[in-house]
Amino acid sequence: MAEVDDEVVMSDDEGTYNLPNKRARTEVYPVGTIKKIRVFDFMTYAGLVAITPGPSLNLILGPNGTGKSSLVCAICVGLGGSTKLLGRADNLADYIRRGKKSCWIEITLSGGCGGNAVSGSTGSRGRSTSGDQVIRREIKSQGGRDGHALTYDSSWMLNGRSCIAKDVKDLVLTMNIQFDNLCQFLPQDKVTEFATMTPCQLLEATEKAIGDAELHGMHLKLIELKRKYKQDKEVWENNERTLQKFRLEHAKQHRDYERFEAREGLKKEIDLLQKKILWLRYIECKKRLNDAKEKLAAASATLRAKTAEIQEDTEPLRKLEKKLIKLREERDKVFRNALALRRAWEQASKKLDDAKVDLDQTVDKKAQLQGKSDRHKAKLAEMRREVSQLETDIENAPADAPQQLYDQKHALRADFEAELTKYNACVDEISDLRRQMLRYEQELSSVDRQLDQLQDPREQRLKKMEDKRRGVSGVYHWIRQNRHRFSGDVSAALCLHCVRQKSL
Repeated sequence: MAEVDDEVVMSDDEGTYNLPNKRARTEVYPVGTIKKIRVFDFMTYAGLVAITPGPSLNLILGPNGTGKSSLVCAICVGLGGSTKLLGRADNLADYIRRGKKSCWIEITLSGGCGGNAVSGSTGSRGRSTSGDQVIRREIKSQGGRDGHALTYDSSWMLNGRSCIAKDVKDLVLTMNIQFDNLCQFLPQDKVTEFATMTPCQLLEATEKAIGDAELHGMHLKLIELKRKYKQDKEVWENNERTLQKFRLEHAKQHRDYERFEAREGLKKEIDLLQKKILWLRYIECKKRLNDAKEKLAAASATLRAKTAEIQEDTEPLRKLEKKLIKLREERDKVFRNALALRRAWEQASKKLDDAKVDLDQTVDKKAQLQGKSDRHKAKLAEMRREVSQLETDIENAPADAPQQLYDQKHALRADFEAELTKYNACVDEISDLRRQMLRYEQELSSVDRQLDQLQDPREQRLKKMEDKRRGVSGVYHWIRQNRHRFSGDVSAALCLHCVRQKSL
């Protein structure tokens, strides 16, 4: 329930009257509580108006225009609050009652339990450090000029002594009076803003309004701790999930590690067994090596004995083998010489045949050229006779002979010169063929001499063989005549192809 405990003192210029209290004041005013408000010519109030609130809930009731909001403005302006919080005029001169030049506001704030007005020691600028605090603010208007707005002059007094606005604001701050807190000071124009506040904002504003700075600081610290707790919890949950993941990976890797250890143990055991096997093989191989060395020594001794016996038995055989090798070398040399002579004879024969063919072709070509030359020669003689006859006709012809004779003469002479050129070419070509025939004849003579040189020793040897054994010559000539009937190379008599070497 709200308890109304007011004493209103109103005056009209010089007269004042008080409303009696309904009960005795026995309650204690908390620190910063308004104990008395006095205004003079402030807004709607004319003259002096004094209000004495109680320590509990205070209500100001009245119809519109009786000054309820003016009292709220007086509290804000009188305690150094900003006019922007009121939603009204920003110029303090507008708060002076119409028709007046000045106004003043005086507010008494409780200093706490046992506080009395203007009691206690005073500090700098006359501000009391304990007891009730009386704040007085006077506003004087100064008329505007040239249509400009009114200006004002504001002065402060604290406990009857002049001070500055900062001293008042510091005092208000120490008493935890918060004009920007809607839970403590709610002007009429700020109700809509108050209705839009969130529960968290209301709680924070309430803490600031009813408690000291420590409570709000503890609340902020609690919020920060809660936020940090959430962060730490989130980090802890992430770490827990990471730890669980690492545990699963560790369990999986532990199984792999166990398998790896088992595999490594088996590898070591296998390596040891392989080394043992190699050692056993080494011992066995060493034993075999010793046995083989003994057998080798015995076999070497036997081999040396048998070798000595074989050398004694095979000495005549080696001599015969050396002699056989020498005879084979001589036979191979004879065969090579025979083959070389045969190839030389065949090459000479082929060269002779080719030279004969070339010679025959050259003779035929010479005969053709000779006939051609004879024809050209006859034609030249005929053309000479025609030219001589034509010249004779021209000489015997009269002076007015036709030009045709002269043209015929020139044409005939041109044909003669062309035919003479062809004749000379044939003569030159015949000369070249004669020189070529002479070269071929020389080559034929050389080849014939070579063949004679090859045939003479063979004929002599064949005659000697015929003297010793009849029929050899017939067989030799038959083989030469029928050589094409054999599938391979056949030599009739090897001795005919042998050549005596001086070194032999």
